[in-house]
Amino acid sequence: MRRARWTAICTTMVMLAVCAGAQGATPQARAAYKASMKQANADYTAARAQCRTQSGHPRTVCIAEAKATLRKAEAEAQSTLRATERARADARLTGAKADYQVDKAKCSDRSGEERRTCLKEARARQSESMSGAVKDERTPNLAIKAPAVPHSKTP
Repeated sequence: MRRARWTAICTTMVMLAVCAGAQGATPQARAAYKASMKQANADYTAARAQCRTQSGHPRTVCIAEAKATLRKAEAEAQSTLRATERARADARLTGAKADYQVDKAKCSDRSGEERRTCLKEARARQSESMSGAVKDERTPNLAIKAPAVPHSKTP
């Protein structure tokens, strides 16, 4: 019972934090967010309609690419709305994950060692992208910090 209550409290706090971040945005930023989300959904719908003409593995890859494009657009709109370095890093991480899903879909028609190699390369690209996004997030903070001044003992 305590765990359920604690989970509900934590979930509520997270939701309030997310909503507070969105509420702090200017009306122009919220309007731009809504417009970009509407455009992303329209692009996704058009891409999925184009995928319907294909069949088999190309259709699977097409759908994965359409979903990845939608996820990237949503993350980019979110980062523009929140306008923080953390939001931009989250958008880069989302993009890396979406690209990995596309790479996995492209590898799915292969078999055996060729598939394992393809998946290994996809994981390596994802790791590189994600580590770059995390490094980019931390770099500005290092530049802001003042150099350490050695403490001198006072008599």
